[in-house]
Amino acid sequence: MVLSTPRVASAVLEGNQLGQNRPSITTSHRKHLQMSQPACAFELSGNPVAKGRPRFGKGRVYTPTKTRDYQHDLAWAAKLAMGRRKPLQYAVALRVYAYQRNPMAKPDADNILKIVADALNGVCFTDDAQIIDARVAKLTGEPRVQVEVWEVCEFKKNFPAAHMIASAWP
Repeated sequence: MVLSTPRVASAVLEGNQLGQNRPSITTSHRKHLQMSQPACAFELSGNPVAKGRPRFGKGRVYTPTKTRDYQHDLAWAAKLAMGRRKPLQYAVALRVYAYQRNPMAKPDADNILKIVADALNGVCFTDDAQIIDARVAKLTGEPRVQVEVWEVCEFKKNFPAAHMIASAWP
């Protein structure tokens, strides 16, 4: 498999350098989750693609090519943003900003979130079960997707990903 990055617009580690017109995490929300800056932030240009349903054919199940290619591009952009760092081991918050010319058009927000979470699995965090707070916004603008992964510090000491349970969150 050849890894290429045709649509990667930028891979930035500083929190507010990506798209100045996007919504920001409010100070009160950041204080509540004890987050400071994104552990990983990147932007992928082009129209957002939804997570496609598995297809059945010729006696097997397969992922649609469009889904597989977009997921590969997202994972590659995340690898560039992470650099040599290992995937996060603790609870994370995920922010996805999907820009389209018409934000009410398809794809659905939940399917955009699903493909992003699946693509970042093993790259930005070890398992998507670590995501305790996920938000997606569909916005008007030049087609692209901006992704931020925040490490939630309050869980870091007491609840490593391997022992995290749903009841641990207040």
